[in-house]
Amino acid sequence: MKPIIYPILLLSLIVGSVAQVVDLETGLFLEYKAVRVSAAPVVDGVLDDPAWKNTIPQKLEWDFSNNRLWRPSADFSGVFAAAWFDGFLYLAFEFTDDQLRIKNNTITQRDRLEIYIDPERSGYKTKQTRYIIPVGHTGDQPPSPLILAMWSSNLKTFELSFNLRRIPKKGQKINFGFHYVDVDGVQQSDRRIGWAPKGGVEDVNKLADLTFAVTLKPTLNQKAMRWGRIKSLY
Repeated sequence: MKPIIYPILLLSLIVGSVAQVVDLETGLFLEYKAVRVSAAPVVDGVLDDPAWKNTIPQKLEWDFSNNRLWRPSADFSGVFAAAWFDGFLYLAFEFTDDQLRIKNNTITQRDRLEIYIDPERSGYKTKQTRYIIPVGHTGDQPPSPLILAMWSSNLKTFELSFNLRRIPKKGQKINFGFHYVDVDGVQQSDRRIGWAPKGGVEDVNKLADLTFAVTLKPTLNQKAMRWGRIKSLY
């Protein structure tokens, strides 16, 4: 079967450190900063909203299955970004996956996103803060009233909104994490590839922080990294 190769973001190998905060003692990046946008994106799975113009995409470069760095390849690579408006957190993703598994009725046999959002900051992954979104499925499993999720028609990109149930303040933090579960068949173990603080994580069950920022000042390289098909709306 001919591999399905999805185009990734322009200059996706350029990763902006502005979107993260450095621990001065360890030198590791400990959090992701979500920028406040002036208007909420329309959650339709297509990354063509002005809201995504000023976000800084980050690579999915941590293998949570083996707790080690993941090198993007034809098998799988991806990027994501986050923004917020009023009481909602918005996430955007774009993926390359050589084999999509989406037809199995058993959720554990399907490619999927597993996202953890914990406004109470318990610090660790729990079933109560986990939202599972199979590729191509409009919503999480089981359904949650806090989540609105949509894939693009070609399953290349994905958007999600999460109802925080209150408007965050500048600098406020929540616990956050996710991984894409790449199911490649019986003979291969599922891979869980996601974003992690730079340098990796000692405990794969621990969540990073997401901080609500008002503005970010990207470098010239970061300005060059933008979503692949943003329409000319500005």
